[in-house]
Amino acid sequence: MSIVHEKSIILIGHLAAGKSSTAEILSRDLNMPHISVDIYFEKMMKGDWAPRSDDEMEKFFVDSIKYMLKQKLETNTPFVMDFGAIHSCIKDTDLFIELRNALSPFKNVIFLRIHEDDEVASEISLKRLKGDKRYDRRIVKDRDKFIKSGNNAFLAKKVLTTHDLTKEEVAKKVRGLLSTNQPSCDL
Repeated sequence: MSIVHEKSIILIGHLAAGKSSTAEILSRDLNMPHISVDIYFEKMMKGDWAPRSDDEMEKFFVDSIKYMLKQKLETNTPFVMDFGAIHSCIKDTDLFIELRNALSPFKNVIFLRIHEDDEVASEISLKRLKGDKRYDRRIVKDRDKFIKSGNNAFLAKKVLTTHDLTKEEVAKKVRGLLSTNQPSCDL
């Protein structure tokens, strides 16, 4: 296992679980580059290209993740990556397997879930998203689809439930998961 596979941190999970905030804190505290796939997507969507279908979006998403991981492996630099809940809704089985295979060598793929109960997670997610201009109505409306998808569990190596935790507490618990082979750190 390379140092990149061993030391990098990849945060996945529920919409509004704190992936980006936690990644920023970890990046700063661990002095590792931060890769925000959401920011990459936002830049791409502001350009001339936009996906014409959900299938095209899924393919672009998986190809982008694979490209970013390959780039970081070539530089041999551990990193902190967060990517949004869209990966939870990949319907194409072959694309999902490609994503899972790209993530499988990484030791620290951590699923940040809001709450172990999907209904409670959905309520907390909605409360956190209210007024957040980054999310359009369709994404907020589809949050249940993101939350109830089982894909996160198939991608993650470790699980951390984030309800009732501050951003700093989540980052501290993630750091705790890094130092052990513990599969989860739920409260």
